[in-house]
Amino acid sequence: INKTPRLFQHYDAQEVEAHYAATAAVGQKLYHDLLGWPEIQARLSQTELLYIVPDEFLYEIPFATLMTNRSEAKTFLVNHSAVLTLPSASLLANLPLANGTLNTRQTKKVLISADERFPGAEHFVAKVKSIFPLAEELAVPDPVFTKDAVLAQLQKDYQIYIFLGHGRANSQYPERGYIELSVQTPNASTAKIIRLTVADLKTINWLGAEMVMLVGCETAGGKLYRGAGISGLQQEFFSLGAKNVVGNLWEVDATHAISQAQDFLTMWTTTWNPARALQVSQRQAVQTLQGQRYY
Repeated sequence: INKTPRLFQHYDAQEVEAHYAATAAVGQKLYHDLLGWPEIQARLSQTELLYIVPDEFLYEIPFATLMTNRSEAKTFLVNHSAVLTLPSASLLANLPLANGTLNTRQTKKVLISADERFPGAEHFVAKVKSIFPLAEELAVPDPVFTKDAVLAQLQKDYQIYIFLGHGRANSQYPERGYIELSVQTPNASTAKIIRLTVADLKTINWLGAEMVMLVGCETAGGKLYRGAGISGLQQEFFSLGAKNVVGNLWEVDATHAISQAQDFLTMWTTTWNPARALQVSQRQAVQTLQGQRYY
């Protein structure tokens, strides 16, 4: 499943058809094995929000994309329920289902970093600024560019962080996983690029972060530890105090990732319910891709 984006680099219609048939079969079997119990099924039919606290390899499963057979049609689980994955059941005690009001987007302090090399990045930044009037792009005022200066900017009291850039997980040495940040500097025609690693995160207090969006490949990936889940960027943000963290398990097409991120932000700032916003953006992405013959 995690090789899906690479499949389209050398497009072959028969390979694509076989690939999706195989992934659909896996998704159906996993749904049947994990959620197909009669006691669970009786409740799922009336469930709008499903909390998943995975263990072992289940951390690597995108539950929202499991295939159900409801209404005699194969559909994704996200078509029926919003799915929220938690690293620990203890987080249920004070889970922030909604963390704002309809007017607070006007006063939210937002920091955005978007790699201008990505098609659509400039429009994405403009969209974020239209939603959050106080949004700022990541920049360092000093012409002498250092990583410490960037980390100092991240330490300021922002409530929402949005990072669009190349990401990479490391399944052997999770502390080496990273997402690339685009940093504006004085008197420079192009932005500087640095890598924000797991080790860097530990130097910053993230307790004030209501939302961290990691719009990059493998930002929810890392090393899988028995009984502890995946150690990587997303998990580290959680452990250091961030309330909500959105990431990608595998490689992702930048164009669709940006589009889905915009849909998520639009919905989230309307309802302030991150699980519902993610469900809506996922369903919109499915609908869009189903209408494209290429997919």
